[in-house]
Amino acid sequence: MQTLGVGRYRNKVESARKRGSEIETNYGQRLMRGALPDFTKGIDDWKQKVAFYDRKARYQIDAQELDAKVLGYISIKAILDSITKNRPLAQVGIYLGGRVEDELRCRFLLDNNESKAKGILLGAKRRKGEKGKIRHVRGSMAHEAKKGLMPEWTKWSIRDKLNMGVNMVEILRSTTGIIEYIYILKTRGKKPVRYVSATSELIKWIEDYNEDRELLEPFWLPTVELPKPWINVFEGGFDTEGYHLPKLPFIKTTDMPFLRNISGVLDEPMEAVNLIQQTPWRINNKVYETMRWAWDNNLSIGELPNRKDEPFPPIPLDFKTDPIVNRDWRREAAKIYELNLSTKSRRMLVSKTLFLADKFKDERFFMPHQCDFRGRVYSIPSFLSMQSADYARGLLHFARSLKIKNKEDARWLAIHGANTWGNDKVTLDEREKWAYEFSSTAQKIADNPTICREYEHADKPWQFLAWCFEWAEYTRKGKIETYLPVAMDATNNGLQILSLLMRD
Repeated sequence: MQTLGVGRYRNKVESARKRGSEIETNYGQRLMRGALPDFTKGIDDWKQKVAFYDRKARYQIDAQELDAKVLGYISIKAILDSITKNRPLAQVGIYLGGRVEDELRCRFLLDNNESKAKGILLGAKRRKGEKGKIRHVRGSMAHEAKKGLMPEWTKWSIRDKLNMGVNMVEILRSTTGIIEYIYILKTRGKKPVRYVSATSELIKWIEDYNEDRELLEPFWLPTVELPKPWINVFEGGFDTEGYHLPKLPFIKTTDMPFLRNISGVLDEPMEAVNLIQQTPWRINNKVYETMRWAWDNNLSIGELPNRKDEPFPPIPLDFKTDPIVNRDWRREAAKIYELNLSTKSRRMLVSKTLFLADKFKDERFFMPHQCDFRGRVYSIPSFLSMQSADYARGLLHFARSLKIKNKEDARWLAIHGANTWGNDKVTLDEREKWAYEFSSTAQKIADNPTICREYEHADKPWQFLAWCFEWAEYTRKGKIETYLPVAMDATNNGLQILSLLMRD
């Protein structure tokens, strides 16, 4: 768990550095929070000084419109995004000044064309990468101005961008001390170039921070041994002794004073959670094999997305000459882009779930649990749990079986099948009857799920497929030892809403 956690942490840091987005890392966020107050005060002092100038440059006039906190956030993000790389001061200054101008440009758009501004900014959010977002806003504003729907934005000069950026860099250097200037002679006979660099103290701090932090974010996995029983709010779940793993509290919260002030042992909640986490599980290998087949063959079934991106439609020959064809193609391409974007994160979840299923497919394992602040109980290991998506639930079954010998024993197994199919709005007797009527189809599915794919039409296809395997065996033999988790709705929305209103 620790090794996987360290690898995940380092991959995140490396990915952020490659993208030039170090502000997204843990140390970047910590630096932002630590440096912003002093930096903001320095910007306030600079703005007050500039306000008394008789003659002001364009950037000095426009900067007065921005709150010091906003200006500080934009500037510190632009600088910290590549804090561990040395960059020429001029390059940093122009880039930073451009980001400040973009903020002012968006405000100009909102002030002068409010009806279209929200749509344009929403379109920018959908664009991939910073350059794509900026290009979209600039192009849309120019188009609106050309139609006479708003005044044209007067661009900043390179000198304005450079001076704006250099001023912000110098204020950050003088108020926080986290950056410094170094001079590098690039070509013999020419003047050395001034670079912006993190101080040696900051580099050492980042290295130490990452070294400590990466050990605090393990990739929590199911356990092959019984989890430790919860005996107080800081003792239980994972056995962290001797493994240098961080302790997890019984209640998932960052409010440590609250946890420390809990007196005594929470007997009843802890007893319930201990029973839940001592329940042994196994991977349903039949479902796993079918799911792996679907994933490898790029099939989208239920919440299981396509493994590969959908291709864009071919560009028509008259794309550039016919505005209607151009518009229609762009709309179609935008839909596919949105689809690919939305399935990217889901693909990662499926990949991690299948990785865990493969890792534990021959093991009996357990899921350590904890509560949230409301008292709801959750599995600590992510991805592969009964609280995850349908495909994750379909992969799990109990390690202990229950004998079903007759129709009366099989009643709730039948109802569960109807529920996962989506036939859950009729009476329980009707659901049971439906399950028996579906028996021959369930047997065909169980015999060859890659050929007979009727389960794809179910509301919860992977849990329904797991049910088909069990139901086919029962209806053929008249008895079965079932391992299937049968879900029952235990909600009571009336009391939940009442307790919400009463703040209980």
